[in-house]
Amino acid sequence: MGLMNVLLSATPPEVQTSDIQSIMSSVSTQFSIANITTFLAYIISASIGFVFLWWGVRKAWRAILAATTRGKAKI
Repeated sequence: MGLMNVLLSATPPEVQTSDIQSIMSSVSTQFSIANITTFLAYIISASIGFVFLWWGVRKAWRAILAATTRGKAKI
């Protein structure tokens, strides 16, 4: 119970404007419009690739299934 009293009675540290400004400046140097645009371009191109991969797998599966059930291969 002693630790709980210490935690509850401790005053939280004060947050200064300079603390927030230093955090904002470090975040703004890490993330620029160019970085975000590049990331979105990678995500969109990977998504399109997965769509074509899914389409190709479904097409191949249907061709294999048709060839085994009907005895005909169709592309």
